[in-house]
Amino acid sequence: MNILILTNTSGDNHNLAQKYKDFARKKNINSDFLFLDKTHLPLFGNISELSQIQSEILKTSRQKFIKANALAIFLPEYNGNIPPTLTNLLCWLSVDTKNHWRSLFIGKKIQLGTVSGSFGHYFLISCRLQFAHMGCHVQPLVLIENAHQKINDNDLELAVKQILN
Repeated sequence: MNILILTNTSGDNHNLAQKYKDFARKKNINSDFLFLDKTHLPLFGNISELSQIQSEILKTSRQKFIKANALAIFLPEYNGNIPPTLTNLLCWLSVDTKNHWRSLFIGKKIQLGTVSGSFGHYFLISCRLQFAHMGCHVQPLVLIENAHQKINDNDLELAVKQILN
């Protein structure tokens, strides 16, 4: 099992992602980070620009998606939705494939989590809809931390176990 963890390089969601990675390691699960705040891809627009942005970051991102059996996404809610860095990456990856646009996503398990100043539910709902549409299996247990709710070790253990089943 190989999990690709999508997060940022710092902050509460990065800390949650690191804890998840540590719990996965205890279960002998390999994982790798993709730091979305370091992708620096241009804003998705005209797909004719694809040949112009064949950057190492896009190539590396594609290879990480191909290698991964599952994805774990730990990001904050932005304006009641998915962070633009994630949406932008998914747009570029979905047109940058020689196969069907869903080929990088079909059948992959998705673990969602967020540490949010709000409740984080809009982010989780939006991600669930988007990744289900792309052919992924979004796991039922999500990790949510906010002013009203904290994530504990038992939650992390259960989240890692559900990715294995």
